Amino acid sequence: MVTIMCGVNSLPTDKAVGMSVGDIRKKYRDTLSIPNGARAILDGKPVDDETVVRSGQELEFVKETGEKGC
Repeated sequence: MVTIMCGVNSLPTDKAVGMSVGDIRKKYRDTLSIPNGARAILDGKPVDDETVVRSGQELEFVKETGEKGC
């Protein structure tokens, strides 16, 4: 299971295991209100959209401080 977070929105799912961060971003953009330009943080470390997510990881999409959105 992977937990995907953006702001107050959180989604634990098995469907994201083995997907790239970019594919997760596209698939869950509307569901989790992921804004354009949000940085991806996997288990506390910044990652790019090519990174593949494994079971047990936490993926968070964040906006820089002072920006509106997630």
